[in-house]
Order: sequence, then structure tokens, then C-alpha cells
Amino acid sequence: MLTKKKHTFYWMEQKQRDSKGRSEVSQSGFYSRKEWTTTRAYYAYLNPHCEHCLKKEPSIIKALDEVHHIRPLTLDDISNNNLDILYSEQNLMSVCRQCHTIIHNRDEKINYKLFDRMNNIKKGTGGIISS
Repeated sequence: MLTKKKHTFYWMEQKQRDSKGRSEVSQSGFYSRKEWTTTRAYYAYLNPHCEHCLKKEPSIIKALDEVHHIRPLTLDDISNNNLDILYSEQNLMSVCRQCHTIIHNRDEKINYKLFDRMNNIKKGTGGIISS
């Protein structure tokens, strides 16, 4: 389960961006790694539609634009090669560009609940979470 402490750290870290608006995680080169590009391609093959749109309205079928990490990455995850966070299907979600923007603009509490909900759906418990 995601801890509030690590999750809060992520949001502090994400605010530190370079002149092109890239986060430290993006600057780290993680998204260029062969392991990530292979994982992303495989996940996109298995889940070619926006999971966020399908969850909101099953009749809306939009193609994915991004494979999103539900529990956001930190530099510690990358340097420690935290496989459960970096490459696990439990932490990935296919999303369209619009939903990806919505998810990233939400506050940390909502994103934290989304992580738990998506894991419950993938584990077959129906996505029911308690407040």
C-alpha cells in the first residue's frame, strides 16, 4: 500500500522542473530505458483503450495515448530499481491525453485513492474503496 509520506514527497519533487517543464523523473532518463519502452508497449498492447474513460462511462471507448504510473515515480524508485512501482501492471493504467492531464492536475488525495481503486479492480475486488 502506498504511504502518505512517500506520496507527499513525490508531489514536492514534481514541482522541481527544468526550463522545458520536465520533472526530475523525466530528466532521469527512465522513460528512455529499454525496460520501460518494452513494458509500455506490452501494456499498451494488452490495454489499448483509455481505462479512465471506460471506468467513467463504459460506452466511451478512446484509444490510449499514454501508459500512466498510478502511484507516481520518485527518484528513489528509479535509483533503487523498485520493480513493483516501475514496471508492475498493478501500477500502470492506459489513458488518453485528456484523462492523463486530469489525473496529473488532481490533488494527491484523489491520486492516492485512484491507485488503490485501480489495484482493487485489477485484483478483481470491484474497485471498492473506503473513505
